[in-house]
Amino acid sequence: MISFQPFRNWFYRFHPTKVKSHITKEANISWATVNKIFDDKTVQIDMVSQLCKTYNLRVEQVIVFLNKEREEQNKKGKGVPSLVN
Repeated sequence: MISFQPFRNWFYRFHPTKVKSHITKEANISWATVNKIFDDKTVQIDMVSQLCKTYNLRVEQVIVFLNKEREEQNKKGKGVPSLVN
């Protein structure tokens, strides 16, 4: 499973306002897609590129691949280690 946990970690740690609706304006991404990102739902791959470009992030700061064990930890709220520097 692909998770946007690294982006969420970055967002809540470093985004100036920490207001999700600002992503729609800053990254030109629909509100529905922002919700999918925050719920780890499937989005088009160009959304990853858009987030990287908008916020000057590396791909590994936006998404991570979770194997089954890490996926279960993520579902239980234990999260994914932050890759944000």
